Amino acid sequence: MQNFKDDLDTCSEEKGQQKVRRKKSPEDRFKNLKPRDKEYREPTEIAGLYCRVQPNGKKSWQYRYKNTKGKWGWVGLGSYPKIGYLQAREKAERMSNGDIEVKTQAELNQIKVEEEQALFSHLIYEWLDIKKDEWKPETFKKEKQSIEKHLMPIFGHRQYKKITPKEWLDFFRDIQATKRIYNRVEKLVSCCIGAYNLAKFKGTIEYNLNSHQNSRHT
Repeated sequence: MQNFKDDLDTCSEEKGQQKVRRKKSPEDRFKNLKPRDKEYREPTEIAGLYCRVQPNGKKSWQYRYKNTKGKWGWVGLGSYPKIGYLQAREKAERMSNGDIEVKTQAELNQIKVEEEQALFSHLIYEWLDIKKDEWKPETFKKEKQSIEKHLMPIFGHRQYKKITPKEWLDFFRDIQATKRIYNRVEKLVSCCIGAYNLAKFKGTIEYNLNSHQNSRHT
């Protein structure tokens, strides 16, 4: 009788171990999702978070949210398995709590465009495009090369609104003193004034930061 009881205990223990082994993690669940004829979204335990499965088998995470206009939309959180379930869940929870501002890809693209347009490199090239029709080809080439040689390495990656007049003054004085290119500095100052005037006319700045450089850099 005791042997029979021991056998039952052993059998129950083995079944319990089998149940433990068979239990799937959330990662396994999404890993094993199969594609269908049409795209579908598999819900997760987090409200608003879904695993999107395409007919070609590609998977990605999407979060459903309500925008500021009260309309529902989707925002992508990354592809699977590059972004695992735990990472997607954490991001979705932070979005739900308001710790992360939800932005669509279109909104992110617009932010990127605005950031690029805020750079001095964008402003000066936009101004050069205008001057291209006014200058002779050799003049345009010479001025463009000068700008790219002297200005772009220092200021090209900067937001032109945040470059202070003192920075410009110190820069022009320094290259005058070290490189002795007085006429070239005059032309570079003129180019900067022209570019900032363009920004002023477009309404992106209130006044030209370089408007007094001609009289101050000497």
